Amino acid sequence: MVNMADLFVNELLCFIQNYFGKVPRMMLTSTVSNFYDDGEVLEAKNALFSIVGNMKLTSDDLPRKVNRKGDNKRKMDTEDIVALMEFLDVKKVELPDFLAKKLQRVPTIPPADFDVYKLSETVNAVKTQLQDIQAVVTSVVANQAELTKSVNTMAFMPAASSRATTELVNVDAQASHDGPSRDVANVTLADMFSDTTGKAEWFKVLKQQKPQPRIRKIVGGSSAADVKLKAIPSDWHIFVGRMDPSTSANDMIEMLKSNNIDVVDCKLLRKTAEWQERFAAFRVVVNAADKDRVFNESIWPEGADVRDWRFKS
Repeated sequence: MVNMADLFVNELLCFIQNYFGKVPRMMLTSTVSNFYDDGEVLEAKNALFSIVGNMKLTSDDLPRKVNRKGDNKRKMDTEDIVALMEFLDVKKVELPDFLAKKLQRVPTIPPADFDVYKLSETVNAVKTQLQDIQAVVTSVVANQAELTKSVNTMAFMPAASSRATTELVNVDAQASHDGPSRDVANVTLADMFSDTTGKAEWFKVLKQQKPQPRIRKIVGGSSAADVKLKAIPSDWHIFVGRMDPSTSANDMIEMLKSNNIDVVDCKLLRKTAEWQERFAAFRVVVNAADKDRVFNESIWPEGADVRDWRFKS
């Protein structure tokens, strides 16, 4: 027998609950925002946030209710509803069954529209990948240009840059009979290789500096019980991205622990852009002793993006 407390009448929420995860997100939000009016969307949003508020969830990344304004208010309210549904789905939070009392207020999705939205979603994914590739190519070109500039600077740098630290190796004695010689300090490698008379000046050799003493460093490894001094183990932060949206922090922790990796903390990152809704991303903190083991590609699913966490200054 169905408990009436687990039922809630709302055509809009009934539509989203039944199509959630079965059609592209863009198609779901577009259909709802185009079919229902402002009042119906706002009523459904208030009802959903009220139901979730009564659940007393303690998650830090729980989406907050925002009072939208402007011309795109209905679309943004619809996106807030879908975003909260996705959050509850990832957290495996059970919602009441939403029912439709007025069937004429439930939109339909033609199969042809589904194909169009699916194609649009695929095109957006390809665009994102092309942008990533373009960013890598731009970085390589910039590095190559900088390297070329550095090589050219070294090739035409004056050979005698400091008279106090250099010693003249040889100056052609015949140059004093043929005329005044050029200023040795202004001789470049290009001048030397372009000379065909055999009277070019030799560049000066820099004196070798004494090698600096090597600084020794170790990392303590004793775990004996009679050691009175205690050290605080260091942590290593990594970013894990491009995971399935249904992946939770507990799933990530269990996978790492099954591979003998000590997990200090794991947090699901908040999605701030629409394209991020297709993935789940995490900030994972592991014991520094496992920082190399965690980058073993054989323990990660194909396509996962794992890299060191980049801290902003």
